[in-house]
Amino acid sequence: MQLISLFEKSPSAVPAAAEPFGALPVAVADRFSWPAFVFAPVWLLVNRLWLIGLGFIGLVVLLGLASRWIGGDAAFLAYACLCLLVGLEAAALRRVALARRGYLSVGERMAADADAALLAWLDTPAKGVEP
Repeated sequence: MQLISLFEKSPSAVPAAAEPFGALPVAVADRFSWPAFVFAPVWLLVNRLWLIGLGFIGLVVLLGLASRWIGGDAAFLAYACLCLLVGLEAAALRRVALARRGYLSVGERMAADADAALLAWLDTPAKGVEP
């Protein structure tokens, strides 16, 4: 079981004609992200985390330049630590990016995977609506 945060597009940001029944929420699992660890710069850019991705690439360039003085092994270790940090904080980075894009947090669920969390969220009745 893992904690999964659910985010829904703000009603003011979605035109009624574009999404007549509303869009499904986006599920973000709070766990270590292996793709973010292995492919850190690509993962950041694919998830539209532009400034953080550019900062990461800038740090990698600085590490490459500094490797002449600190040594190649130390530069690689520093790069691995940066990738580990991205892998550990991937869920938090996605949550902040979704909030910045106008998504609202609609809740959190404990579930085996994102699909189970979405189903559990869809099964709960809306507030103020009688069944």
